[in-house]
Amino acid sequence: EKVLNKACAMLQPFNARGRAVVPGTLHRASAIQDVDGKTIGLTLRVGRHNPSCLTPLEDLIKGSLLIVGPPGVGKTTLLRGVARLLSDSSNKRVVVVDGAN
Repeated sequence: EKVLNKACAMLQPFNARGRAVVPGTLHRASAIQDVDGKTIGLTLRVGRHNPSCLTPLEDLIKGSLLIVGPPGVGKTTLLRGVARLLSDSSNKRVVVVDGAN
């Protein structure tokens, strides 16, 4: 329980869906809670930057783009890559607001 409390203290506060981010990283934690709402465990998602995932789609992002897929296949990673490419090519800042975090 000490280790769990220490880990939780390193995170930003959990949102209503039981998720929190590790400040300054792409990593995310989900709380495992008992019936009383007490956190009894954590599931960690290790986010990573993968610039090469965008390469096959670079010529397609000139217009509209719809990204669809099941959870965990890299939609957000792809979106972050598109944002980076648009930012680099337009010399402007692009911000991704990810409501899942």
